[in-house]
Amino acid sequence: MSAETELLRLYERWRLLSRAEAEAIQARDWACLSRRQTEKKALMVEISRSEKGVWSKPGVLDAQHPGGKKLYSLLAELISLESENARALASKRQLLEQEQIALHQAVRNLRQMQRAYAPEPPAVWHSYS
Repeated sequence: MSAETELLRLYERWRLLSRAEAEAIQARDWACLSRRQTEKKALMVEISRSEKGVWSKPGVLDAQHPGGKKLYSLLAELISLESENARALASKRQLLEQEQIALHQAVRNLRQMQRAYAPEPPAVWHSYS
């Protein structure tokens, strides 16, 4: 298998993982998202090894170069997917922060109501003589 073919295979795997990440973000499945990101970190090591032999070749991203057009379009798609995932994750994070603020406010309100309506606890010591 040529270095370019191997690199395309690895980038295709990255694309699948990015799509799985998008689904995990949408479903708020943070454990799944973490697993996909761990897989991508491991994949990055393989990609780094494969890239060395490919990017040194002149014109590798040219449309006339065999596989160049496919490689270029795949890289463009990966950049787009990563940007979409980053935006979606930022949006979910903002929503979760708003939910957390609302929950903290609800807890404060409940504590205030409890203090207002709960009877005073009896004193343990009335006198010490």
